[in-house]
Amino acid sequence: MGITVKHVVVTALIFAFVGFVYVIGFSEIDRARSPRARAMDAHPTAERLIGNVRGGMASGQGRIARAAGDELIVHYPKDPRSWLNRGYAYRYRSWDMDRTIERSSWEELLRIVEGWDFDEMGVGSLSNAYYMRGWALRGLGRVEESRADFRKVALIAESATGRAVGVGGIDPVDTPLISGVSTNAAYNLACYWAVAGERERAMGYWKMCVDSGYDLNTGGGWWRVDPDFEDLWGLARFWEIAGDWDRAGSLPAEVDEDILHWELMDKDDQP
Repeated sequence: MGITVKHVVVTALIFAFVGFVYVIGFSEIDRARSPRARAMDAHPTAERLIGNVRGGMASGQGRIARAAGDELIVHYPKDPRSWLNRGYAYRYRSWDMDRTIERSSWEELLRIVEGWDFDEMGVGSLSNAYYMRGWALRGLGRVEESRADFRKVALIAESATGRAVGVGGIDPVDTPLISGVSTNAAYNLACYWAVAGERERAMGYWKMCVDSGYDLNTGGGWWRVDPDFEDLWGLARFWEIAGDWDRAGSLPAEVDEDILHWELMDKDDQP
């Protein structure tokens, strides 16, 4: 039996239907131009947008990070995480940018946090509150004040391991690092002590974190752009611990406090 016009028409309809199903259900979405994408993203979750901020930063796409930060403010203006991550996004490699939006983010975050009653908080909430206020202050250039808050966060985190710290008049930074902590706990302690201005203690926990099996590809390599590590980026040893010898070889063992570390141009801003 030969191929008839009916066969051709039926076959064409089948392929057209399959193509339609693929485009609707499985094809990549151009989120900037597709009405379907805009409809799907009409009410994105805060977690999703925060992931977009951090993913954009980790991949060197500053515009994506900033756009996600702006979306956070549109959808979740009362969530302090929105202002924190928007501040991160606009701080990211911003040496040649107008810092007005970044500053406004820290100002609003500080306004929100100063409305909280720290005395009524449990330990977990208190740690989060100190961290938020610490970044608001740091972002506004009040670094010494911010370090006092970050130090409290670090001490709370160390205390959570079951070992008392900061008692008996002994400065905790003069005591040994807490061993046996999880990889994630070591990462967080490295972050907190770094922004608290205790580089050596931060570096000790960073080494502990990497040695215990930290996946350097976590979050697309978030550690490379994590703002908590700003004060460590200019140290060769920070990169050596992670095995990034190219970056380490281009840096001194120590760096002045005033050197900016947002070194490289965004991929999407390069000529």
